[in-house]
Amino acid sequence: NEVIYFYKDDERQRKKLKTPSLSSNIIFLINITSEQNTSFNLSNAMRAFSTSFSPTICCVLVLTLQLLTHYNLMIPIHVVQASMKGQGLYQTDRTYPSYCSTPDQMEATRHIPPLYSSNANTPLYENVDKFTLLHVTTVIRHGARTPYAPHQCWSNYDDHNVDTSSWECTLTSMMNPQSEDAISLEYLEPGEVETIQNEEYSETAQSGKGLFFLYQKKYDANWSEEYPDHYPDNMVNDLRGNCQRGQLILKGHAQQLTNGKILQKAYVKYSAINLDEPKVGTLFDFDEEELKTIVKQRAYDEPSLYFRSDDDERTLISGQILLRQFFGDLMKEHQQHYKDEGKDQDRPVIRVHTADRDKDVLAPNPDICPRLKELEEEAKASRDYQEKFVESEEAKIMKQLGDDELGGYWMMEDPGVAIDCVMTTSCADKTLPYVLDVDKSKNDADLIEKYGPDIFQRFVDFNIEKFSYVFTYKSGKYSRIATNPLWNEILAGLLIHTGADKYEMHKAWPDIRPESKFALYSAHDTTIMTLLASLGYNVYDGSDWPPYASMINIELYDIEYKTDADDNIQFLNPTGIGFRLIYNGDVITNRISGCGKIEEICDLDILVLHVYSFSDITEWDEQCTPLKNDDTGINGHSAVDKNKIGGLVLLYLIGGLLCGFVGAFIMFLYLSKKFDYISSNGNKHVCEDTLQLTTSRNQVSNVEGKVYGLPVPIDERDFI
Repeated sequence: NEVIYFYKDDERQRKKLKTPSLSSNIIFLINITSEQNTSFNLSNAMRAFSTSFSPTICCVLVLTLQLLTHYNLMIPIHVVQASMKGQGLYQTDRTYPSYCSTPDQMEATRHIPPLYSSNANTPLYENVDKFTLLHVTTVIRHGARTPYAPHQCWSNYDDHNVDTSSWECTLTSMMNPQSEDAISLEYLEPGEVETIQNEEYSETAQSGKGLFFLYQKKYDANWSEEYPDHYPDNMVNDLRGNCQRGQLILKGHAQQLTNGKILQKAYVKYSAINLDEPKVGTLFDFDEEELKTIVKQRAYDEPSLYFRSDDDERTLISGQILLRQFFGDLMKEHQQHYKDEGKDQDRPVIRVHTADRDKDVLAPNPDICPRLKELEEEAKASRDYQEKFVESEEAKIMKQLGDDELGGYWMMEDPGVAIDCVMTTSCADKTLPYVLDVDKSKNDADLIEKYGPDIFQRFVDFNIEKFSYVFTYKSGKYSRIATNPLWNEILAGLLIHTGADKYEMHKAWPDIRPESKFALYSAHDTTIMTLLASLGYNVYDGSDWPPYASMINIELYDIEYKTDADDNIQFLNPTGIGFRLIYNGDVITNRISGCGKIEEICDLDILVLHVYSFSDITEWDEQCTPLKNDDTGINGHSAVDKNKIGGLVLLYLIGGLLCGFVGAFIMFLYLSKKFDYISSNGNKHVCEDTLQLTTSRNQVSNVEGKVYGLPVPIDERDFI
C-alpha cells in the first residue's frame, strides 16, 4: 500500500525527485538494517526503492533481499557500508569540481604525508635524533551542505518544476538534554545547589549516565512531502523542502568520516583495527587508552581533547562525525567495559565549546568588528580591484555571460553568492544552467566562440579571486584582524607545550589551556582562507577556495638533537619545539617567511612572531574600530568647524613630532640601561628577528623557568 500510495503523486512532482542509483539504494537500505541491528524492514525497503523503480520491480528486489537476510546470506555488509560512506553517493557520469571533495578526490590528495617523506636530506633532519609528536591542532571546514541562503542564482533557479527550487534532506540532527542522573538532580535540595563540587558535577555530566532516548530534529513542520506546494511561500522553509539553510547533507557526512580516517591513519596506533604504525607519529596509542575508562582520563575527554565549533548545525555535526570516526573504535571498547561492569547506561560524552552565533569569531565577523567591513569597502574601491574585476576583458565577458545566459549578471554579481550557487548545485547533483554544465556544453562551438574555452572553470576562478581579494589586500590586513581571536585560541593550546614559564605565559594568554593532545576547530571556508592569508601571501595567494571538508593541521614536535648536532642548526631552532603546517595533504611550512625553504619543520617561535602582533585578544576591540569619522552634522557636513581643520592638523603634526623625539630619547636611555644594546665599550648585541627561550626568575614563585624573550645577556627579561 505504501508503494502504491507513493505513486499516486502527479507526474510533475515525480520528475522533481532525485532518483538514486540501485547501488546507492541498496547501500542505504543495508546501512539502516545493520546499523539498527534489527531484522529486515519491509517498509524501509519500499521507501528506499520506490524512488527508482516501478512497484513490481521494487517488490521483487525487496523480497529478494528479505530472503537473503532471512537465511543469513548477506555476509559482506561491512563492505557495502564502507561504500555508503562515500562512493555510492556520487554519479559516475558526472564531472565534479574539486570543490565537491568526492571520495576519489579526497583519496588522491588529502592524506597526511609522513614526516620528511619527500626529502630527508635537509640540515635539520640530518642533525636530529628523534622527532616526538606532542600535539595536533586541526581546523576543518564543514562538509557538503545546502545553500546558506535562498539565492536567486539564475533565471529559473526557483521555478517549482526545477530541482534547485526545493532541497530535501535525509541527514538529520539528534539531540538530548542531560538526564536527572547526569546533573545529579536527586541530590539537590533547595539551598544546596551552591554546595555541589564542580569536579563531581563535571564527572557526572560527562559520564552520559541516564540517557534514555534522542530527539530527531526535522525541519518539516511547514512542508509536505506529498503536497510540497500546499503551504504558502511566506510560511515554508527558506529552501522550500525539509532542509534548513546551510544544512549538512549525506555527502558531507561521508567527507568527515573520511577526514576521521585520514587522521586515524596519521596519528593513531591501535592493533584492534590494524593500525600498527601511524604514518606520521603516535599521538594516541589506543592499545593503552583502552585501559583508561575513568571519566576525565579517557583519550576523548578534556584536557586530552579540545573541541571548538560555532553554533551552526553543519559545523557542529561535521566535528562530531569526524570525532566519531577518530575515537569510535575506542569508545566501543569502553562501552563494552561499562556493560561488563554493570554500567551499561553510561554513554561517552564529548564536550564542545561554542558561543552565541552572532558573536562567534571562528569566521570573519564584520557585525562585531566593523573595521573588517571598512577594509572590504576599501579593497573593492582600490584601483587594482577595479582593473581586475570591473574593467578587465575577463570581467566584461563574465558580465555578458550573466546577462545573456543566466538571466542577469546582478543575480551572481556577489562572488560569494556565485560560488555558493554553482557549487551547491553541482555537488548535490542538481541541474546547472547549460552554459555552466561542463558535461553538456564543454565542446559547444558557439559558446566557445562567444566566451572562449573552459567557461565553467574561468567563471569559478574569476569569482574565487574576486571574493578572496580582500583577504590578501594590504598584506592581509583584513585576515590578520579577522583571525586575532582564533590565533589567540590556537596559541593558547600550542604554547603550553613549550618550556616557557607558565606564570609569564598566563599573563599574556590568561585563557591558556591545559596540555592537550588533539584540538579540533570545526569552522568554515572563510576561516581557512583568512587563517592561511594571515601568515602571508606565499601561504595563501587568493587563488584557492577551500573545498568541502578541507583541513589544516598544525603538528607540534619535541626536537631531540644528536650529540654531535651542528650548533648553528640548534641556534636556528632555539625553543626545541618545532611545528609542521599541512593544508589538505600538502606540507606548506616552508612557505612561511623565516622557515627553511627545504624544511618541513620550523621552530615554533617563527609562528609566534608571525601572529603575535595581531593575536592579543585584549587589543581586538581597538583593531576593530573603524578609522573613518562618522560624526557628521546636518546635511552630511562635519560637525567640526571647517575653519579650524587647518589649525588642528598643524597642531597634530607639531605634537606628533615632539612626542616622537621625546619617545625616541626615552627609549634610547631605556635600552642603554636595561638591555645594554648600546654599550660604552662599543660592543653591540645583535637582536635577531626571532623569539628565543631565555632564563628568568619568576618574581612571584621565585622559580626559574623559560620565557620567550630577546636574546640579551642579563638576568631580567621582558616577555614578548
